Amino acid sequence: SHLAKEGLYQYKNICQQVNIKSLEDVVRAYLKLAEERTESAKESSQQMVLDIEDLDNIQTPESVLLSAVSGEDPRDRTDRLLLTPWVKFLWESYRQCLDLLRHSKVERLYHDIAQQAFKFLLYTRKAEFRKLCDNLEPELQQYIPQLQSNTILRLLQQVAQIYQSIEFSRLSSLVPFVDAFLLERAIVDAARHCDLQVRIDHTSRTLSFGSDLNYSAREDAPVGPFLQNMPSEQIRNQLTAISSVLAKAVATIKPAHVLQEKEEHHQQAITAFVKNSRKEHQRILARRQTIEERKERLENLNIQREKEEHEQREAELQKVRKAEEERLRQEAKEREKE
Repeated sequence: SHLAKEGLYQYKNICQQVNIKSLEDVVRAYLKLAEERTESAKESSQQMVLDIEDLDNIQTPESVLLSAVSGEDPRDRTDRLLLTPWVKFLWESYRQCLDLLRHSKVERLYHDIAQQAFKFLLYTRKAEFRKLCDNLEPELQQYIPQLQSNTILRLLQQVAQIYQSIEFSRLSSLVPFVDAFLLERAIVDAARHCDLQVRIDHTSRTLSFGSDLNYSAREDAPVGPFLQNMPSEQIRNQLTAISSVLAKAVATIKPAHVLQEKEEHHQQAITAFVKNSRKEHQRILARRQTIEERKERLENLNIQREKEEHEQREAELQKVRKAEEERLRQEAKEREKE
């Protein structure tokens, strides 16, 4: 297991910036082999328990003696000898791969391996399963606020289709995972972003849904099971239908007039495009020229800085050489005096 861990980490350092797909293939193949070996060990352990020569005398003298000494039955001893080492190896493989793949580029592979690791329940390893959950908890903890927000919004949309008004305490009992302050803030945010038609009556501590007929909710808001339209949506649908019918009637009554207006709008659009296209083209050219000048200025600044650094290094080297020559001259004078 330690050698496999070192090999995986070295392979990750080699190819994570060059070919991430190769790392995914290697990790999947490695875990597949570990699972196959563990499953083979499980089958071998079961087969050894079944391979008994005399069914009338299942307890052999050796097994009776081992049971008296260790307190284990033959199945437990067989699992400890054959299955447990491979189960441990598989657990270490899952844990090492999850630690190895904490990177956004292999997010999908991390998810798949986490799903495979939950199959550890087949071997009833409660301690390892608890450790696996503890390792995955920090990764999943970041999704809780967003999931709670989406859950509250979906619940409010479904409640609004059933009730015209509801007590705040009753609504709070439907979302026990948040307090009253967060729930009220979620309701206000939903109303402000036009996700929901709702009013809060703080006097009676109630919520009223769909009371404004001139209210228009967002059409791209997330919705769940659809029961019925809100009153404002019914009014809007009626007005939309009336507008469509009137437009068809006008096109039928005055087709030439409509075609002429469309042609005029088309010519106006073409004229506006021709008028603004040259100005837009000049603006793009000016922007390109500005970028080129800026690049040239930066290059000149870099060249000037490198030149100054080179001159500074040369001056320092010259100063060092002069100091060395002066030191040698002083040493020569001292030797002559001696």
